[in-house]
Amino acid sequence: MPDIVYLHGFASSPQSRKAQWFRRRFDETGVKIAVPDLENGDFTGLTVSGMIGRVKEASGNGPVTLMGSSLGGYLAALYAWQWPERVDRLILMAPAFNFAGRWVETLGETEAQRWKRTGWLPLMHYGRGVEDKIGWGLIEDAMRYPAEPQPLQPSLVFHGSEDAVVPLEAARRWCETHPERRLVIYEDGHDLGESLEAMWAEVRGFLSLNRA
Repeated sequence: MPDIVYLHGFASSPQSRKAQWFRRRFDETGVKIAVPDLENGDFTGLTVSGMIGRVKEASGNGPVTLMGSSLGGYLAALYAWQWPERVDRLILMAPAFNFAGRWVETLGETEAQRWKRTGWLPLMHYGRGVEDKIGWGLIEDAMRYPAEPQPLQPSLVFHGSEDAVVPLEAARRWCETHPERRLVIYEDGHDLGESLEAMWAEVRGFLSLNRA
């Protein structure tokens, strides 16, 4: 069973730069890490319920630390809220709270209705570098879940001050509602790609890891 389960973002993959960067760092410290493929080979039919199933498979009976980026951060918080006994800590990077609501808001009512009517939406899958399509079932299923789940585990949250995808205020509000949540803000964008070393220093302290 892994110590850490890393959850990648939307239209990404276990091979993403950030996932592999943290995998190498944890490997160097002897910490077992799993990076499941949340899409499981079916991007068009992707749902929150299906992704939660992938998290459950990767985590076993736990307890594990869940580390998630963007959509992966939202899933980590959601899973920890649903199965608190299987998660001991959370490390969230620009967690995509209000996932379904922000999708509809960003697209606008006309485009959202077109997506619902046709059943799919074309978009770029950045993890594979190709254009693909996502089914409306993603939004329909996501609306069944809380926009901002409230797990009680100690949580370390990273967010970029220049994030144009997920509002910083969402993370700030979430962290202010519980004393076991700590928010660290970097002058960076949604990917937090310029802050990897700084985040790793924080992660080592949060998990009480010795320097490699």
